[in-house]
Amino acid sequence: MADDLTPLAVSALALLVERPMHPYEMAQTLRVRGQDLDVKLRVPSLYHAVERLLRDGHVEEVGVGREGKRPERTTYRLTAAGRAAMETQVVAWLRQPRAEYPVLPVAVGEAHFLSRAQVESVLAERRGAVLAERDTVTRMRDAALDKGVPRRMLLGKEYSLHRLDAELAWIDAILTDLDSGALDWDQPFLTSTPPFTEQDPS
Repeated sequence: MADDLTPLAVSALALLVERPMHPYEMAQTLRVRGQDLDVKLRVPSLYHAVERLLRDGHVEEVGVGREGKRPERTTYRLTAAGRAAMETQVVAWLRQPRAEYPVLPVAVGEAHFLSRAQVESVLAERRGAVLAERDTVTRMRDAALDKGVPRRMLLGKEYSLHRLDAELAWIDAILTDLDSGALDWDQPFLTSTPPFTEQDPS
């Protein structure tokens, strides 16, 4: 099934399950909850996503208000169609893995062109960055738990921590193998590769 909703749109709809909001409040809430680590959050993109949700009948306007000298802001609420569309999209994403084409596998696959020293250096630097991200996610999860947020609402953070732990384990294993020589970085390239031949479907 083709994606009907973007991750940002799903996050916006999920917020509206709680209460009506205007897009700026949605953006602030996502940041406070650390969900901007999970979706690419830019305020103009969020406004555009809400406009599309309105056009598609997934949200509806509640009213327009102004706080002090701030610009007028339109508040939206979730429609029954929006709730159904959100649930359908979440189920589809949970049910079936999808190709997301992250850049790391490409970088890892082509890292053999770098020197051993470069690879050790950049992986050590990445390890530090992953550890910092893990600390941030852990603090956000623990703070939410302390405030009584149900664990089921924090499964995204749990998944992120498992993903980060797996990446740290992999980095550590590669650095260990480079240090011990188990990963021979000086092994020469193949001088030739078999020519590509198209298989006869018959």
